[in-house]
Amino acid sequence: MEQSHFILPQLDLKLITAILAASLLAAWIIPFLVDKYRLRGYPGPLLAKFSGFWLASKAYKGTTTSAVYALHQKYEGPFVRISPKYVSIADPEALQAIYGHTSGTLKTDFYDAFVTFRRNIFTSRSRLEHSRKRKYTSHAMSMKGITEFEPNVREYQHMLLKQLDTLCAVGAQGIDGVLGSCPWTTRDGWVLFDCMPWLNFDTFDVIGDLAFGKPFGMLEAGKDAALVPVSEEQAMKSFGRQDTDLKWATIPAIKLLNETVPWTFFLGCLPPQARFLMSKLPSFNAGTSRKLFVKLAVATVSKRLASEATRRDFLSHLVAARNDEGKPLSAQELTAEALNLIVGGSDTTSSSIGVVIYHVARNRDVQERLQKELDDVLGVPNSTFSTDEVVAPFELVKNLTYLQDVINEGLRLHSTVGVGLPREVPEGGMTVAGKALLPGTHVSCPTYTLHRLKSIWGDDADEFNPDRWTRGDRNMMLKYFAPFSIGPRACIGRNLAMMEMTICIATIVHRYRLVLANPDQQLECSEGFVRKPKNVHVGMQRRL
Repeated sequence: MEQSHFILPQLDLKLITAILAASLLAAWIIPFLVDKYRLRGYPGPLLAKFSGFWLASKAYKGTTTSAVYALHQKYEGPFVRISPKYVSIADPEALQAIYGHTSGTLKTDFYDAFVTFRRNIFTSRSRLEHSRKRKYTSHAMSMKGITEFEPNVREYQHMLLKQLDTLCAVGAQGIDGVLGSCPWTTRDGWVLFDCMPWLNFDTFDVIGDLAFGKPFGMLEAGKDAALVPVSEEQAMKSFGRQDTDLKWATIPAIKLLNETVPWTFFLGCLPPQARFLMSKLPSFNAGTSRKLFVKLAVATVSKRLASEATRRDFLSHLVAARNDEGKPLSAQELTAEALNLIVGGSDTTSSSIGVVIYHVARNRDVQERLQKELDDVLGVPNSTFSTDEVVAPFELVKNLTYLQDVINEGLRLHSTVGVGLPREVPEGGMTVAGKALLPGTHVSCPTYTLHRLKSIWGDDADEFNPDRWTRGDRNMMLKYFAPFSIGPRACIGRNLAMMEMTICIATIVHRYRLVLANPDQQLECSEGFVRKPKNVHVGMQRRL
């Protein structure tokens, strides 16, 4: 028998490795040498000048916000290069220049990583598309529209207080235990527990009710649990039908959200060509979390459209909306907007409330002063309070000076969305803080760093001090205060978030005494796109 031979020459493995390494280096070094965006003179980590992997590595580790802040401290200047064509600008002027109504910047390809079925109001990069989508719910999200939903918000504050009162009652008896999935211990008449799960349950149920007409049921159960369809495809096909026979499963929605958003943020920080390959690696099981969380949006839309409810909620505005062709929104577009409502309406709000609770519990003087202000308006809490009196009415507390100073100070110091929101310099270029930037350059103003500039906030910028808002130049500080960003792409839900925070914080501080379970506890946060407190362990007692 004739022996077969390989026709192609055997390639040396070392040669292949060398070729691949040379190609990779060329992909980094050539753009650096060409310096298309004229950024070579900007300070920053060496790797960041060649590759986007420096930024992606910080996102993977969950340290992006603090790492960018550290760079600005290290280089002692407003400009830091954090990827080959991306500059972080921590200068007061940069806020308006990058995000203001006249800036002309557009969202970068970073936001493509967050796209699911269709682009939604958060992920749309076109100004015209974003303007159209914003109109869908702009009336409902206006302050006038939001106040119509106050009774719904108050309903879930009542449910939260019922659970907290239960904990305080057993705390007074010295009984340890578990409520739902949340454990507590007791010490000297105080009940000690992590309040973050309860705040998450609260904001999830509120957005479930306001957006889709029905809560997820987390507050009542005391558990992170929500129903999703087993088959996403069948659920979307059944939109608007009542005679469906869908199979359902229970998922831990908050847990999945905590996995999905940081993972998607990490993908967004990668070069676009690397995202697809990275997302397919078996080790990245957060992709499964994302798919399950997307099913939550499908479930909420499916249930709401199948119901006969006629009440006005956010989804009813989306159903009534029409696209540029005068047609109703598709099932995919409805679901994409629903997903944005769930993420934007729950996670950031609970994180912000938790931060304020932490600082109020830590600072006794702040707590006592805030309670006095609330007592003057709401009365000293006692057992004869009616159901309506237990929850602080928004109209009575929304303009309380010290309450708003405490909330603003928590938002400033924590900066729930503390990363710089990347924008692309438009055609014709732009000048920011005296520096000319070429078209296509990516820029951002990191909120966490901006909110700590001593030139604005004073030498104690790293400290929690609500008095700065009345003793300093309030108008100047508000000009550079951007917890919800600014301009045409500012958070559309900021009015709802502020109403929820104001009612929830006023109600809790008015009704309970708070301390930290451990007086030395530091506020540790996980950093993805959102900075979330890992836990806020407090001690609580009724003030009666």
